[in-house]
Amino acid sequence: MRLRTLVRLAAAFVVLGVTAATAAWVWRMSGGRVPTALAGWMPDTLLPGARDDRAALARVLDGRLPAAPDPGVEMFRKARESLALGEVPEARVMLDTVVNVFPTSAGAAEARRILGELNLDEILTPEVMEGKRLHTVRAGESLPAIADAHRSTVDLILHLNSRMSQGGLRAGEKLVVMPLDFRVVVDTGRAAVSLWQGTRFICEYPVRHLGVAKPRARVLTTIASRSAEHHGQRARPGTAAHRTATKVIRLAKPALRLQSSDGGDEPPGNAVVLDGPDMEEIHLLLRVGNEAEIR
Repeated sequence: MRLRTLVRLAAAFVVLGVTAATAAWVWRMSGGRVPTALAGWMPDTLLPGARDDRAALARVLDGRLPAAPDPGVEMFRKARESLALGEVPEARVMLDTVVNVFPTSAGAAEARRILGELNLDEILTPEVMEGKRLHTVRAGESLPAIADAHRSTVDLILHLNSRMSQGGLRAGEKLVVMPLDFRVVVDTGRAAVSLWQGTRFICEYPVRHLGVAKPRARVLTTIASRSAEHHGQRARPGTAAHRTATKVIRLAKPALRLQSSDGGDEPPGNAVVLDGPDMEEIHLLLRVGNEAEIR
């Protein structure tokens, strides 16, 4: 055999060796799949099964790898399964994780809705549970005085004790009371109003009309006043007029008001308008002095 022929054969073997090494590296880096361009000429004996999934090979070749799974969606799915089995505490923990850890997940909006329902069921029930206490009425006490003593409101005390009016208090009577230490957040980006207790999410409501622009930086303020307005007059809690009145919450700074629609004229530019039942709940759960945030 001529020397030239031997050289050519040696070069061919070197090329085959390099090709095999490259193919093995690609095989490992692609998780056991090979780009279509390589699989088309690569012998099956070199990489068995390389031709099994042409679509997957093409995705690897084109750089279109499958999207990473959404951990929030998976956790939300497990939370729904726990709820179906009656495992409410476990479901609550998972829903809370979705809301706080994966707030942009595709499952976050529904997680907020379900978690809000669970939280409000506990908060608004007359049962005495964590966060609530029993107050024994003393002679001469009034509901406003009791509400102030417990950092609460007359509205909430009436609700928790299924009372229709402020009158008829008796010395020695037991009343369920609950401090209202919730923080309200106006989220202009998502057009939503939410309530928080520290870092704990409570509930969220969609906004029908957003009369405030997105601030450059988050604005921290407090609730300056809360009222129930019926035909231009303030309605006293525990009256028929109060139950049908337009509920209004005013922030200290900027001059922004949260309210329900009264069905009249277009709301003012500085109003955040919510559905009537939603505003009723927000009004029930907030008091003057609570923290507020606009972001």
